[in-house]
Amino acid sequence: MNDPHDIIESLLPNNLNGKNLFHYTSQDGLIGIVNKKQIWCSHIFYLNDIEENLNGWKIFFDVLKKYKATENKASSFRQEIQNYARVHSEIDFDNLENRDMKKLRIDQYNLFVFSLSREEDDLSQWRSYTPESRGFCIHFKFDETFIKEQKTFLNGDPNDNSSASNCQILLRECIYKPLTKEVAMTRLLDYYFQQFANQTQSWAQELYLRIHFLSLFFKNEKFEHEKECRLVVRVHDQCKELIKIKPGKTFLVPYIELDTIPNSIKGITIGPSPFPYHSEAALKTLIRNSGLDINMSINRSNVPYRP
Repeated sequence: MNDPHDIIESLLPNNLNGKNLFHYTSQDGLIGIVNKKQIWCSHIFYLNDIEENLNGWKIFFDVLKKYKATENKASSFRQEIQNYARVHSEIDFDNLENRDMKKLRIDQYNLFVFSLSREEDDLSQWRSYTPESRGFCIHFKFDETFIKEQKTFLNGDPNDNSSASNCQILLRECIYKPLTKEVAMTRLLDYYFQQFANQTQSWAQELYLRIHFLSLFFKNEKFEHEKECRLVVRVHDQCKELIKIKPGKTFLVPYIELDTIPNSIKGITIGPSPFPYHSEAALKTLIRNSGLDINMSINRSNVPYRP
């Protein structure tokens, strides 16, 4: 792992290119994705889990306290990290409050997420993500061309500020088990301890960014049943004008738009509904008029749930 760009990818579960993934959404969400042929990635601090990204930082500091290296420089290594990430080190992760978000200056974060699941036709997700049981589950299958053919967001090395790159994009499974998270953070520290020992320039800043990115895939164990996968995007600072705003339930939500790319949508499941045949007839018209594959699979949920 000599290239730091490869570290994060090596620490996360399997690459999901070519795998069936599912996105639960509302009627408005479905229409927006199908008609605009875009998916909206929401800012990490505006999702429904208050621990987003911070769960990873909590694990990181727990690991850092216990971190022991083979050389006697470990204490100064820890101290330099504490100084660089002082704001995060002062957060009470077990009692998060609004003042913590103010202290973190969340408007400075350019981290965005589009959530998917490995679980198809799941009752808990129908209840959670399809308002009043009027929802749909979109079947996605991304391949290598999805990232390569983006028109606005151009993937590249996170340290590359050239015009050929304005973001970093990664598609991976979330990590739920505390032990797995600790192992990943320990391996990350091992790598950057070597950079510190070799007096590599900007190692602390680089580590700081990698913790943020790795933490995007850390979720509380309480959410494990969702089998979440994430398409995450870190937008470079010079491209903040590409960030847009949409209305949310309790606040305005920053987001970015990615192109779905032809053929990445493979099917749609109609959620539990007293009128599934009405939804199916309208859905076929929506698909035909949008120019998507009219032969894509359309299914009705098998969950015996009466909304």
